[in-house]
This record gives sequence, C-alpha cells and structure tokens, in this order.
Amino acid sequence: GGARSGAFKSWTPKPLVQSHTKASMLAAAPGAVEHQLREAVVLAVALTTPEVLEDFDYEIERMECQTHENGQLRDALLRFANSADPKGDIEAALGREAVERLLAHPHVAITPAVRHPGDIELARQTLVEELAKMKTETGLVAEVAEAAEDLMGVADEAVTWRLGQAAEARNKALRSRQEDAAEYEQAPNGVAID
Repeated sequence: GGARSGAFKSWTPKPLVQSHTKASMLAAAPGAVEHQLREAVVLAVALTTPEVLEDFDYEIERMECQTHENGQLRDALLRFANSADPKGDIEAALGREAVERLLAHPHVAITPAVRHPGDIELARQTLVEELAKMKTETGLVAEVAEAAEDLMGVADEAVTWRLGQAAEARNKALRSRQEDAAEYEQAPNGVAID
C-alpha cells in the first residue's frame, strides 16, 4: 500500500481549459474586463443595428472606453451614425479587421442583438441593459474608491491620534524622570516643593 499512496501524492490534476475559454477575455480578470466586454457589446449592437444610434448616441458618446480600439470604434460610430452605411464607413475608416475583430469576439458573437442585426427592439433592450450595467459598475467603483479614501482619512486620524498619545506618554515619562532628578521637600499638605 505504501508505494501506491506515494504515486497518488505526486499526481496533481490539471484543470481542463478549452481553447475558446483561454482566448476569452473573461478568463483574464474580472471588473475591467467585464466593462470592456459590455463596451464591445454596446458598440457591436449599435454597429449591426445603427437605427438605434439616434436614441443612444449621448450615452455611447459618454462611454469611457477601456481600450484604444473600443475608443476608436466608438468615435467612428458616432462620426458615421447618420451616414447611409455606418458599418461600411467605419470599415473604410478603421479597416475591416477592426470591425471583424469586434464582431468575432466570442462574447459579442453570442449576443442575440448581434446575431439578429436589424431587430430594433432587441437592440434597444440590449443597449438599455448593458449601458445601465456599465453605469452601475462605474458608480460602484466610484463609491468603493470614495469609501477607501474615507477609510484612509479615518486611518490617518487614528494614526495621528495614536502618535499624539505616544508623544504625550513620552513627554510625561520624561517629565517624571526630570522631576525625580530634582530634589523636593514635602510640604505639610503633601505637595512636593522644589
């Protein structure tokens, strides 16, 4: 039995990662990556169903893109929003590869509003949801950052107070040593007199 258990100890199972999972941005890191994916979905939906751009151009314009490529796509999308063929104009301006990369991303490609270009109601619903989620996430990040600053302020005050207390204790200790070094006589009422 001893040799057998040693063999089992040396074997460690490796997680199975499929190639499309490896390529997925979701495998990288949460938070900023989720935001990038939402951006990509918003851009892809607006690109494949440009009829909805008029209702969402303000929100899309205000969208802070996490990547340079998404920023370029957003700017081109807004620039060509009213043209006869926004997708074609964006491909001409940024290159077909930029548009293909956006639409081929696994997370974007499975989005129903991207799979059904021209479905205005589905596109609207998707944009409302994704933009609301991004706004909520951005608000949450801001709240957490503000709370962290507040906590640092409290920590700073606590540290300052503790340092003040330590300095006061040190001063008291020094005073009592100096007082001990001086010669005192005791008054009839018990007070020490120099």
